[in-house]
Amino acid sequence: MENTITQAKPIEKATKKSAIIYLDCETMPGLTKPDPSEIKVPANYKNEDAIRKYQEENVEAEYLKQSFCPYQGRLLCVGIAINDDEPFCLTGSEKEILDSLKEVLTDQIAVEKIVAHNGMTFDFFWLYIKSIKYRIPYLRKTFDGSQRYLLEDTIKLAQGTKYGELTSADKLAKLIGVEGKGTITGKDVWPYYQTGRTEEIYEYCKHDVSMLREIHKRLTE
Repeated sequence: MENTITQAKPIEKATKKSAIIYLDCETMPGLTKPDPSEIKVPANYKNEDAIRKYQEENVEAEYLKQSFCPYQGRLLCVGIAINDDEPFCLTGSEKEILDSLKEVLTDQIAVEKIVAHNGMTFDFFWLYIKSIKYRIPYLRKTFDGSQRYLLEDTIKLAQGTKYGELTSADKLAKLIGVEGKGTITGKDVWPYYQTGRTEEIYEYCKHDVSMLREIHKRLTE
């Protein structure tokens, strides 16, 4: 009887294509509101009562600003699309989101690009700072800027000869005939979260990732 050789099936990872990862971070304020005494008052305020009143009235506004600061704010979710696959959201605690993101990136046979809109000053920077906080060296090295060829920012691609032009994703989407922002914007994320409308935030985030992908394709075709 002849010996038969059974050819091993290639592992699933080996069948995957080189990946372009599209991502979008949704953020929110931290757990602690600023103390009124910490709020900077305009220089023309001299009266102590007026200063105190100004600080008390601006606590909420200063608190909302934490959504733009990775040192104070929190990651709510990260929307992801891999190549032309359906977008999905990474959710949970910040650590769980980052661990899931690491898994997404390392699960690819190769990552060609990681794309975000305004990524250099927002999404990539947030992920870099949070990876330091939670001691995830792989993500820190991915987003620290040392691999600039890996990180692509559509806001930079859209500048053309006008350096410093900060064109919104919504404006770019409408330019190329893609559906832009819907009824939810970034300003709605925190109010929606407070009222338990997290699923709507996730859908909004996934829509932004789809919009980002179409913008990137047009800018790089």
